[in-house]
Amino acid sequence: MAKVNFYLKESNAKTDTLIYLYFSYNGNRIKYSTGETITPKNWNSEIQRVKKSVKGSFEINNLLDNLERSEERRVGK
Repeated sequence: MAKVNFYLKESNAKTDTLIYLYFSYNGNRIKYSTGETITPKNWNSEIQRVKKSVKGSFEINNLLDNLERSEERRVGK
C-alpha cells in the first residue's frame, strides 16, 4: 500500500525550512523536496499541513494535496 507523508527538513528551525514529501510503497521509501518552505511554528505536524491561519496556507496546502493524490494515483492506491 502506498503512503504519503510530509515533514519539515528542520523541524526546530527558527526560519523557513523545506517541506519534504516522503513516499513509501512496497517497503521502498523516497523523499522529494516540494520546493515550498515554511517556518516550523506555522506547520501543523499532526495533519502535516500549513496552519490555516497563515497567509498563503490555502495555496501551499492545495499543492500538498495535489502532490499526495498524484503519488497515490501513480501506484493505483
